[in-house]
Amino acid sequence: MTKVAIVHDFLAHKDGGAERVLRQLIKLYPEANILTLTFDPDQFFDIDPERVKTSWLSHLPKYFKQNPKYLLPLIRSGLRSLPSKHYDLLIINSSGWSKNIVKKPDATKIVYCNSPNRLIWDSWPSYFTSNLTGLSIFARPVFLLLNFYISRLRLWDYDANQDIDKLIANSSYIAKRIYKYYKLSSQIVYPPVELATESTLDSESLEVQGVKLEPGYFLYLGVLSRYKQVDIIIDSFERLGSNYRLVIAGDGPEAKSIATRVGNIDNIDFLGRVSDQEKLTLFKHAQAFVFPSIEDFGITPLEALSQATPVIARNAGGLKETIKPGTGVLLDQISIESLTKAIVEFDPSLYSDSQMKSVAKQYSSSQFDRAFKNLTKDIDFDHKSRVAILDWMVDPITIEELLGRVKQVVSEDYTQPMIVIKPYVEHFNPSNFTKSELAILNQIATIVPDGIALQWAGVYLQYSRPNLFNLIGSLVELVVNPARFDRVLPEKFAGNDFTLPLLKFAHNRQLRISILGGDDSRGRKKQLNQLFGRFEQLQVINGYYDANQEQEIVDQINQFAPDILFVATGIGKQEKFIIKYYQQLKAKVIVGEGGSFDYDSLGGSQRRAPGFVKRHNLEWAWRLLTSPSGTSTTRLKRQLFIPKFIWGIHQSAKVSTPSSSNIASSKQNRTI
Repeated sequence: MTKVAIVHDFLAHKDGGAERVLRQLIKLYPEANILTLTFDPDQFFDIDPERVKTSWLSHLPKYFKQNPKYLLPLIRSGLRSLPSKHYDLLIINSSGWSKNIVKKPDATKIVYCNSPNRLIWDSWPSYFTSNLTGLSIFARPVFLLLNFYISRLRLWDYDANQDIDKLIANSSYIAKRIYKYYKLSSQIVYPPVELATESTLDSESLEVQGVKLEPGYFLYLGVLSRYKQVDIIIDSFERLGSNYRLVIAGDGPEAKSIATRVGNIDNIDFLGRVSDQEKLTLFKHAQAFVFPSIEDFGITPLEALSQATPVIARNAGGLKETIKPGTGVLLDQISIESLTKAIVEFDPSLYSDSQMKSVAKQYSSSQFDRAFKNLTKDIDFDHKSRVAILDWMVDPITIEELLGRVKQVVSEDYTQPMIVIKPYVEHFNPSNFTKSELAILNQIATIVPDGIALQWAGVYLQYSRPNLFNLIGSLVELVVNPARFDRVLPEKFAGNDFTLPLLKFAHNRQLRISILGGDDSRGRKKQLNQLFGRFEQLQVINGYYDANQEQEIVDQINQFAPDILFVATGIGKQEKFIIKYYQQLKAKVIVGEGGSFDYDSLGGSQRRAPGFVKRHNLEWAWRLLTSPSGTSTTRLKRQLFIPKFIWGIHQSAKVSTPSSSNIASSKQNRTI
């Protein structure tokens, strides 16, 4: 089962359009957890706190959580502390930093971009100059220091966006800004607008938050921050006087200062944060909705249109796309003079209720759901970022993750079995498989690396300059610095590292287990029962058979109907059996296990390699030295193929290495 997380910047200081997108994504993915840098459960009481995973920044004092600009030096550390690598699919709703979160190698990263980070791209250095008035003596050195820091943040922000699998912009305006700053193309899905039905508007009362209102007021409703330019609206209505009334509703970092300022202005009412019901009531009885800021999209103006309330807004940003003729007034410049003029000249009779509602319906929640699902339906979540090693496609997955998938499959009904193949270096001998057989295995199976050699290959194939010196150096590093080799294929499935916990799980759940392999079924059953306790439902079938017995074996397996089938008849033979019969076999999980099934190490009669040997990737040598004489000879023959495998990987790396010009070209023209 795909583990899903929705990632959001902050859930502690504002509740605006991006947060409405978040709520819609939560409805789309009800099983998903929510990752966020900060979270205030009192403010976002409608979001289940059990689903929310926060960074360490959420433990800071409330003042910092409500003013995230002061968290800037800590953002990167905060993102690293989020458990993002536990998820297969990250759906990121970003207006700033959350799109920079790190994913695990095989995860899928979908970004819904409400805006590139304004602080480091659009608002620098104007934000600095507007906040350091009166500090002229220190301004220059502080500016130089901050400018260097911002330039480093821009580089990080640019680089962190290059691993996005699907990039979605919330408007054409944002798509242009994404390309401007990241040189990435994006597709457009407009944000969801919550359209109220008639039954929602059951209150005709105009008493909101204890304030009695008269119809015909002008309304601002939204986030109360400096960027929203609410101060210009207040200045305009203060100049207009008592003939024109303004209602301000919302919350945000400037809420307290705005409430204090308008307390002495008779024609302005401040309501603070309002409920959804109160919001719709305010829209319904307003003469017009005033919205002076440049918006990336602008959900709230469309909510006003859905209640047949025309909009007075700035002719810029996303509102140029959404406010059509007959639905509002767009001003080329926003100033006290232009806004007071628009309010005085405003004529509500020029606007059609049906036309305003018709425009709003184009941006409904159902339209968002349909468009978002349509853009993401083609992403392969099960085989994302597979690693090509010669002709095999290997999955970057851990033992724990694969066990989790198996547990999910055996507990549900699937039309096709889950297939697991564990190739060792011998599997890469061209004589073992045809191209068509490998193509089928790559399509139907989860393929995991049985041994460090494949982990090494995954790393070496990424070398930009594969030469003999680098080849020897990488093999030495494999022993002296083994931790480096889990960054492409995160874990090796050597020996019984996967089989043992899988059998323990099967025993604990009393699953039906079938083993095709070996020649002593009675002895194998006894050995497994001694190891785990009695298996209630265990079938062991002799693995030495000829081709004309295969259908009989398939019938025997199907009659038993195992939950998990281990096919352990030897390299090549077992994979060919799976390819030929997987559609007939009535097993939920099929594992290609290896010819011997390694019963001795399963049962503990063969001593496992010490920790030091395992940490430095020398288990192969340990097994070679400690195996009984017969199996030792077999293992030695297997190891003789390793030099051929290494040389084959080296030659493949040399052929597939792109030129620097091709790399530069692909970066410049990348489309997501």
